[in-house]
Amino acid sequence: MNFGELEYSNIAAWITSVAYVILVVRYPSSSVFAFIATWAYGYGTIAGPVKFAHLLFLMQFLTFLILFLETILRVGTKGIVSFLLSPISIFGWFMVIIWLKILLETVYYGYNFDRSLAIKNAPVQVILPCLIMLLCVLRGNHLKTLNGVFLGMVVFTLIPLLMSLTSVISEGRIIAAINGQERLTLWGLDTIRSGSVFLYFAIGVIGLTLTNFGRETILRFILWSIVILPSGLLVLNASRQHLLTLAVAIVIALVIYFKKSIVFATAITLAFGGSFYFFGGGFAESATTKRLTSDAIQAEATVSRGAIWRDAFTTGFNNPIAGIGFRNFGETTVTQSGRDSELISMKDTAHGFYQEIWAEHGIIFFLLIVSATAFVFIKLLGMKVAFQLDDHRRTYAYLAVTIMLTCFFSGTVYGSIGPYVLIGITPFLYVCIPVNTLLNQEEIERRAKGSK
Repeated sequence: MNFGELEYSNIAAWITSVAYVILVVRYPSSSVFAFIATWAYGYGTIAGPVKFAHLLFLMQFLTFLILFLETILRVGTKGIVSFLLSPISIFGWFMVIIWLKILLETVYYGYNFDRSLAIKNAPVQVILPCLIMLLCVLRGNHLKTLNGVFLGMVVFTLIPLLMSLTSVISEGRIIAAINGQERLTLWGLDTIRSGSVFLYFAIGVIGLTLTNFGRETILRFILWSIVILPSGLLVLNASRQHLLTLAVAIVIALVIYFKKSIVFATAITLAFGGSFYFFGGGFAESATTKRLTSDAIQAEATVSRGAIWRDAFTTGFNNPIAGIGFRNFGETTVTQSGRDSELISMKDTAHGFYQEIWAEHGIIFFLLIVSATAFVFIKLLGMKVAFQLDDHRRTYAYLAVTIMLTCFFSGTVYGSIGPYVLIGITPFLYVCIPVNTLLNQEEIERRAKGSK
């Protein structure tokens, strides 16, 4: 398969870099999902004297550094220390402990290709984005934080999409996907990564309808209309997990928007999806139609992904204390790089964040993260599914649940920010005292002492 968009990698990298700078000046949280662009043209693209992925790391690090200094000046070191030592930060410390274990195991088992690739990706895809978002939340302007996150999702997926549009059409990839000859992919990515680009675009656009960007009725209508584009692309991509996540995202957004019951929102979503599926005759031969049959789903559960999950369960059961070790799970497979057709030998993953924790890190870490996740969702359900909360917290619920769902099917510790957002940031937004209240109290006390 040809991927003509690879010829435009350098241009796309420069456009992305400029967009990053423009967005981050007003919306620092927009940088959280900038890593999406690295999937398409990150490590093989030169932007000036450096690779684009390295340039993005530098820009993210500078963003973090500036935000950290501003936070110190705003709330003081005492406020930061109080937060880090408070029960609110317990889930964040849990993630720190996991990464200490990962680094120790990398030293113990050796720095092979799989571990080096994972650790190379982690700063751009997980560590710096999570720190940046945490600092944005600490600053207290939740609506601005949400606007930035969703804008980043849209911009950093829209650029790869637009830059590949000409090649996708000229190479007949859309026609081939409609006819069921192949599944729609971009930039030499696999079907899951390509589907993730479409999905994050849709999640971002829907998210903007829930923030102040969607206040005006006409703008909200336009944004909802735009969702049709990534929805259609996801149908041609035929990634079942992403289609499920998109349906959940639409249900949550409709519940928030119409302030009706989940049953009402689900009915609207099923009606829309059913009409799209049954009356969109042009998609009758697409891979999605074939992959949503009972036989295909049964094969997925028993032979494909289900078999990998069972293997992960058995591996964790046989190594219950500390797991099998970081990047030791999975069969080694040889795949062909879409960029230069190079053969790459690497281990498969457990196809799920929780499954990977169980297989590679053992029962203690697994129970901790499952308990943390259950704690958050139980509290949310106890507060009437968080839809009775104020606007920015309901929208945080939408963000956390949708990006978390994708991580259950294909997430990793080193490449999926969803679990970090869910159990590291949202607890104090929903179930604990708001952290900005704690920091503001520290600031009030400090100013009171200064006035004396």
